[in-house]
Amino acid sequence: MKKIILLSFLLSTIISFSQKLNAYKYAIIPAKYDFLDFKNQYLLNDLTKAALTKYGFESYFNNEVLPNDLTEKNTVYVNLVTENSFIYTKMKMVLKNSKNEILFTTTEAKTKEKIFSDAYNELLRETVGSLSVLKHQYDEKLPENGIYEPKSKLISENLLELETIKNGYLVIDSKTAT
Repeated sequence: MKKIILLSFLLSTIISFSQKLNAYKYAIIPAKYDFLDFKNQYLLNDLTKAALTKYGFESYFNNEVLPNDLTEKNTVYVNLVTENSFIYTKMKMVLKNSKNEILFTTTEAKTKEKIFSDAYNELLRETVGSLSVLKHQYDEKLPENGIYEPKSKLISENLLELETIKNGYLVIDSKTAT
């Protein structure tokens, strides 16, 4: 009975995280992780970007030119957190919003491998695997009532009227419309 309750709680938590993350279109990855000496050392940054793109995010490094529609409301910030001990090296991925609130943390992976290039790549593969349960798909929000409301704007007193519609603008000749 305890296992069933725990499993249902875990499943509902994952579903709620998934729905929360669907509001985010972009993932920003640091060009250099704090625990590394060099930019893109062991190709961790490139592998992280490729993995997040695979799982539905449009991924960018923080030193790249970013798209115009990127805002704080549709961007998640990615970081890898590691812990090195005598026996194990551990890693997890943390996804945060612009307010530094943790949105999702992957399962912590650990290895006994002591060659860092091999260890970090193995750990990243395991860590990224837990992103698959999210089934992330960006969900652009509709207006509250679900209907796009056209807005009119008069361009010139006697000439044209511009009406905003879902996919652009509709130009109306105001002379013939009246």
